[in-house]
Parts: sequence; C-alpha cells; structure tokens
Amino acid sequence: VAAETGSAYLVSRTLSYEAADETTVQWWGRPGYIDPTFVSNFHFPLPEHLWGEIPADQLADSDAASLNPAGWGPYVIETWDSGDSITLVKNPHYFRAGEGLPAIDRLTFRFTPDPEAAVAALLAGDCDLIDPSVNLDAQTGMLLSLEDEGQLDAAFVVTPVMEQLVFGILPAEYDNGNNPAYDRPNYFGDARVRQAVALCIDRQQIIDTVLYGLSSVPGSYVPDGHPLHDPSVLPAGFDVAAASALLEEAGWRDVDNDPLTPRQAWGVEKVASGTPFTVTYLTTGAVQRLQVSTLVADSLALCGIQVELTYLDQAELYAPGPDGPLFGRAFELAEYAMGTLGLEPPCEWFTTSEVPGSGNDWVGTNLSGFSAPAFDAACATARQSLPEESAHAEAYRQAQALFAQDLPSLPLYWRIQTSAASLAVCGYAPDATASSALWNIESMGVGADCTP
Repeated sequence: VAAETGSAYLVSRTLSYEAADETTVQWWGRPGYIDPTFVSNFHFPLPEHLWGEIPADQLADSDAASLNPAGWGPYVIETWDSGDSITLVKNPHYFRAGEGLPAIDRLTFRFTPDPEAAVAALLAGDCDLIDPSVNLDAQTGMLLSLEDEGQLDAAFVVTPVMEQLVFGILPAEYDNGNNPAYDRPNYFGDARVRQAVALCIDRQQIIDTVLYGLSSVPGSYVPDGHPLHDPSVLPAGFDVAAASALLEEAGWRDVDNDPLTPRQAWGVEKVASGTPFTVTYLTTGAVQRLQVSTLVADSLALCGIQVELTYLDQAELYAPGPDGPLFGRAFELAEYAMGTLGLEPPCEWFTTSEVPGSGNDWVGTNLSGFSAPAFDAACATARQSLPEESAHAEAYRQAQALFAQDLPSLPLYWRIQTSAASLAVCGYAPDATASSALWNIESMGVGADCTP
C-alpha cells in the first residue's frame, strides 16, 4: 500500500502489511500505536492486471481508474454521460448471480440536483427513487403529505450527524494570553453561561417544528444507538427560570427587570461592565438553518440574550483560518453539523490538540477553543485502549459526562437522511450506518421485479 493512495496517517503507523496465506491479511502496527479499530485496517486490493502500469501518484486522476472502476458488485457500467446520467447493467460474474440477483436488469442514475424537479419527476413516473444525495430537507412536510395521500413512500433515517450550536469560548485573539481592551467580550468563557443557553433553548420545539418530530435531542456527541453511548447523560430541558438564575450567578444582570432587553455584564471576566449580552450567530442560509436559527434567537431573547443572525454562504463560513470566521475562531455563536461513521465516538473533536491556531496551520475540529485537561485525559485513555479493556468504555463514559457538563457546543438534534421512492419500489431499506442508502441494491426491485 502506497502512502499516495491510502491514509497517510495509517500508513505511517503501519509496521507491516502482508498476506499470511491465500485468505488472510495480517496488519502490524508500529510499537506504541494502539488502535481500538484495528479490525478495520484492511486495504481493499487494487486490480494489478488493469492498473499495474499506472504510477500510484497518478492513479486518482487516471481515466482508466476513475471512469472504469473495477469491483465485484452486482452491476457494471454500460454508459456514462458525464453530468447527465450513468447506466448500469447486471454483472454476469456477480457471486450471487445463482440466487437470481440482482433483481433489476438495468439501472439508470440521473443527476438532478434540484429537489423540487426530482420530486416532480418521481410523481410523474419519470424516476423510481430519489436517494439522499438530493437534499430534500426543505421538502420534508410535502413528502409526509404525499405519503399520507398514498402517492409515494418517504424514508426518514436518523443519522449520526449532529447539528450543533458552537460557542466561541476562546477566540483566536485571546491566544496571546490577554485581552486588556475587551475588544472581544468573553461571552461564553464561563460554563454556567453555556449551561444557561442550553436551558434557554427549546430544542424539542425545534425538532417538532422544523423536523416534524423525526429526530431527538442529543445528550452528547454520541448517538443513542451506539454501543458506547452513556444513557445517563441526558440533555438539559427547557427552563427559562433556571437559565436566568445561572446567568445572574455568572454576572449577567437584568438591570431593568425586563427579560426581553439584553442583560448586562457586571463583574464578568474579560467583559467590560455594562456590556449588553448581544451576540452574533453565524450559519448558512439553508432553509432548515433559517428556521432553526430564528427559533434559537427567539428562545434566547426570553433569557435576555439578544442574537443578531448572520447568514453566510458555505465557502465564506468554512473558509480556512485565520481569515475564515469558524476556523479562524472569530465567532460568538455558530451553527453547523459534524458527523462520522467511525466505530469510536469522536471525543477528539473537542480536545485541546484540535483547536485551530497558528501552531497547526489553523487545522482542527475544536473550533470553540474549548480546553479542559480532564476531558483531554478521558478522551486520550479511551482512544489509547482496546475495546476489551475495562478502561475503554469507562473513559468514553467520562468524556460524555464532561462534555455535557462543560458544553463546548450545544447539540441541537441528529440530522435526518431523507429519500423517497415510488410505490412500485420494493426492498429499499436506507441505513444511516451504511456508506450508501443503496447498500442492498441487488435485493431491490421495481414492479414485476418484486417477489411476493
């Protein structure tokens, strides 16, 4: 396996990779490297008889590899009209061909980025399935109605992708150790303030209103169905009175006894006395986020936190640091999503080493700037132990509890993967843990292809 075509991180930590016999591959890690997911360190073989003459560093850009992919799946490419469609036909050498699979003889994938056009084509009978690669977030209500009317089958799957409200805990301008002029007030440095925000946002209302009740409020960054999820870590409920008490305790006073006007700071570290609690909230202009951010702003207003909503396009919001607002850690509140299909809970998202800054070329996932030695230690223990060790699950449990206590970000909901099919389609079973919603495509059928 060449570093150019594999994971450079894994390759650099691999001592040897060899065929032990005709059916066994043996991976050896370098001494000192402990990988809880070592069972997944299998590099799928490449077809030497087809690509052996192509240099490894040119393989990704080679037409022979990118336009004529090799594999052992149920279909092979018949035609590829770039930008329009790909047509597949049965693979006569498929290992399950003796079972009569795949059930469908020919498949045509059409590229239709417009969700409204895709739904119209489905209703008109011009296509049979809209897979989750088409963003149907804004069509959720319509799809539910059409399903109730018996016009299509809609599929909504809860994913391990977490929509979150991230706090700007340690802005990049604090990296020199001080902020004497209070150019950037330290609104969220106190965990009590972050806990108050959690209490002040009615997350269940967001799910019921925007997601039609199809998701749930996360207690942490680990999905409920994950084997390492700690069920004792529960999300904070909606409690304006409790939130207001925490804000008062942290020095954010309601000086005019009007909860609808911004609170003011009195004795808050790195915030000039009299500063109103008015913060900017960054996110994209996606329909779902327009709805969510408005509900969040309305909720926070009940606690005396005034929110100024700012919508940026994706390129601007996710621009590299130090100039980009997220990776440059130059925001107060920001809404975005993070997720992974990895086997281990991603506690490293919130560790000190993942804070983007000048020392790591502004690369990292901990955009809040959160740093807590106890959380770092729990995450390190979890990631450096093996699943059969007692410390493994316990350390992940500790990390979840510390996350829920310190709240570097506020989980809003698990995102929904949406797709739709005609009533003639059978066997479609999207699974959020699979790499594709079409993971069982050989068993799917349309009309006469469906078996009783």
